[in-house]
Formats: sequence, C-alpha cells, structure tokens
Amino acid sequence: MSQGLEKTFHLFAISGKTNATGKEMTSKDFSKLCKECNILESGCTSTDVDIIFAKVKAKGAHVITFEEFMKALDLLAVKRYPEIPANESIAATHKLVEGKEPAAVGTTMSQGLERTFHRFAIYGKTNATGKEMTGKDFSKLCKQCNILESGCTSTDVDIIFAKVKAKGAHVITFEEFMKALDLLAVKRYPAIPAIEAIAAIHKLVEGKEPAAVGTTKAVTGGAVDRLTDTSKYTGSHKERFDAGGKGKGLAGREDQVDNSGYVGAYKGTGTYDQKTKK
Repeated sequence: MSQGLEKTFHLFAISGKTNATGKEMTSKDFSKLCKECNILESGCTSTDVDIIFAKVKAKGAHVITFEEFMKALDLLAVKRYPEIPANESIAATHKLVEGKEPAAVGTTMSQGLERTFHRFAIYGKTNATGKEMTGKDFSKLCKQCNILESGCTSTDVDIIFAKVKAKGAHVITFEEFMKALDLLAVKRYPAIPAIEAIAAIHKLVEGKEPAAVGTTKAVTGGAVDRLTDTSKYTGSHKERFDAGGKGKGLAGREDQVDNSGYVGAYKGTGTYDQKTKK
C-alpha cells in the first residue's frame, strides 16, 4: 500500500516540472491530486484541502514531504468519509489515491508502456490480439529492455510472472504486467527508493519494440579465415580460383576440351600462323 501511495505522491510532485525530484509536493500539486483522486466529494471541499495542507507542512515551508502527505490524507479521510470509523475512512482514502497518476502525464506514460506490451505480445505470432503476454514474451521484453542487470535475474522474472498471473493462467494482462514491473523495479534498482525505481524501470520499457532474434550474421576469424583463404587450397580445389583468389566459374569446375591442335601446356600456342605468314 505504501509503495502505491508513494508512487502517486512522486508522480503528482513532478507533474509538469523539469527539475523536480518528486520528494516534495506543492499546494497546487496536492490540490490537483485531491481533485483527480475524487477526494473532493461528500462534504470534503477545496478549502479543507488548503487548511489541511497548511496544517501538516513545516513552519515557513511551502511544500510537504511524503510523511506530511500521509498525515494530510489521514486528516482528509474523516472529511471524505464522515459516516464511518476513522480507520476505515483512512483505508478508503488510501484506496482512492493508491497507484493513481496525473491525467496529463499518466496518459502518455501509460500509452507508451501499453504500446510496448502490445508489440512484444504479438511479436512472431499471426493470430495474437496483443492483450495477453506469455512468460516467453515477458522474458524477452525484460532482456531486451535491459531489466536483467544489477542483480535482477531471469529467475526473478519467472517468479514475478508466476506471482502476478491469475491462478491457472499461462498469460498476463496489461494490468498484471504493470504490477510485475513494479515488483521488478526493486530488484533492478535496489539502492534507490521504490518510487524512483518504478519510474526508472518504466523509462527502460516505455516505447520499446522487440528486436529480431536469430538473425544470421557473417562469421569471421580463426578457422573461418583459414577455410576461405584460396591461396592455401590444393589439388582440384586450387584450380577453381585464379591467382587473385577470384573464382573461374565453369572453367574451374569442368575439364575444357582444347581443339587448338597444340600439345597440352605448350608455351608456343598460337605462334604457328605467325611463322607461316613470314
């Protein structure tokens, strides 16, 4: 739950900014979050949001930290759900906020990730819809998007795939794929906070396309060089190439009948007519 809330905090804190770290949230960001997460209902107003923001922030500060954001949600919860116990209202408010993304930014990012999911899901198949991804597709994506580094292994990928898929299923949906990325993020980037790790792994995946696998490449070096060096050929094989290594074609593969009237290998071939003319 905390990771999902921290992800939302981070995304709204950096929304529309170029140099934001995502560790602090302005009043404007907080108001936007409350509005887009449907907190401003059932008697909870924008005035409540402003008052609670001012209440939780540090004295003299103009921003709030994630810890202060969590306190603000708890205070808003009783405004949003006044008819139920405080602990239940807090859980309900957290559910409204968890995993949400700002509309303008989230749509673009989600589309880029969904496009990648679709492309890997249909790659190499003729009748695939692109709505479901196999374990093989998922492994290929993780490898080609450089997720398998920094301690994140193919075993981790297999375990997480099995964890997010539905019971008895052999494929995952896009929603399950997103959950899998979040779990892989902490494996791929263990040294940074979860929210930053998730953002980083999304960046690795977003907009990527599957690369062709198994393309034949020319092999050179070692034994190959020796096998293709015509200067080292002997016997009938040598006769198929000229001194420069160029193939003679048909002349190098078949015996040609010499009807010139001269003895084979005679060096004066073609000189008889010149002599008789004299």
